[in-house]
Amino acid sequence: MEKPVFRVGIFGASFNPLHLGHLNLVVQVQEKFDFDLIKVIPTFQNPLASPIEEISPEKRLAIVRKVFKDYPFVEVDDQEIKRKGVSYTVDTIRNIKENNPSFKEVFLIMGMDQLVQFDKWKSFETIVKEVNLVVCSRKGYEWEMSAIPPSLQEYVHSLPSQRKKNKIGNKLKLITGKNICWLPLNDMDIASSQVRRRCQQNLSVNHLVPPVVDQYIQKYNLYQFLSSFSPDIDILDLIKFCTKALLDKKAQKVKVFDLRQFPSLPFDFTLVASGLNIRHTKVMASYLHRQVQKKFSIRTQQMEGQENGEWIVLDYGALVVHVFYDYTREYYHLEDLWQTAPVQDFVS
Repeated sequence: MEKPVFRVGIFGASFNPLHLGHLNLVVQVQEKFDFDLIKVIPTFQNPLASPIEEISPEKRLAIVRKVFKDYPFVEVDDQEIKRKGVSYTVDTIRNIKENNPSFKEVFLIMGMDQLVQFDKWKSFETIVKEVNLVVCSRKGYEWEMSAIPPSLQEYVHSLPSQRKKNKIGNKLKLITGKNICWLPLNDMDIASSQVRRRCQQNLSVNHLVPPVVDQYIQKYNLYQFLSSFSPDIDILDLIKFCTKALLDKKAQKVKVFDLRQFPSLPFDFTLVASGLNIRHTKVMASYLHRQVQKKFSIRTQQMEGQENGEWIVLDYGALVVHVFYDYTREYYHLEDLWQTAPVQDFVS
């Protein structure tokens, strides 16, 4: 007789590619929350990101199934791949609950980097009525109220006082009756963009991904479309070009951080710029994307946030560009993560 399922975790991601950090998260969440089942759901397309086409959604699904086949508490769910198009978590949650009335407690598992933009998700208000949130820490993020978007803070049952904002405990109760649970991981500090970047540089990734993923990457030479970047394009030339392009569109407060002293980061430089409003940020990011492709014949590995426009990220491998609505930039204090890094002058 099969064990009844009452307590379920949902973990969705692009898995492009699936890496050991994903496995580490799933295992530690299971150890902490003792779920009857964790549904692992590969997305067809993230609504806040541009698709990376090196692996088709169907192949990503097949790889995820192979990796998790030996995890008895994991079920790989293909509904978003079958649905095609942009994947919205709220639709997936509704479908799961409608088809599984025995699921009494449902938890949506995410990283802290997803929480900070959770209010950009479609119908996030409905999500926090339907499920609890499990927020897993990633390096560089702290568990404090400033990490929770203001729109989501409105659902917190009682906000901590200013004096206690850095001591808000491991659980926040929401007025919907659900909770936000905090789980600090023994993090392996791996990102899919880091894996893709090493592939582009023809470096080994066998310490970052499961063997089946490494074999697939090697067999099909995946993530090689920017492999000519390092030898053929001077990264400083790219940074100068990006800076000028943004300034041509009246970007504000442009800064370039040299992060080469932080070997754990999957990029060497980051460029941060502000726009006067959301329309301005969208125009700047779109213009930069087109001009870089035209000048250098390269494209972003990933472009996120262009639909909302408050925080747009363009990932060029060794360089990551952040285009902010100025208010959003001030709110998140992203630069505090790199406050010890040298600031390069490419503005003058």
